[in-house]
Amino acid sequence: MNKFALVISVFCVILSLASCGGRTAPDHQRKWSKPEQILEGCDGVMQNSKQCQDNPNNQQMMIKIENK
Repeated sequence: MNKFALVISVFCVILSLASCGGRTAPDHQRKWSKPEQILEGCDGVMQNSKQCQDNPNNQQMMIKIENK
């Protein structure tokens, strides 16, 4: 019974990975923008972080990558 459950779970993992990573449409190719550094303040993504709660003028360099 253990071997059967193991085979079924491996099969489900392989099937889910194959379905998620399928081919894209031939007319649409995925393109990613080049990573660029941005200076992020406490008014954006970091607003709920502990660093911004301690110091509201805190800024950090972050990396931005977009899927086009």
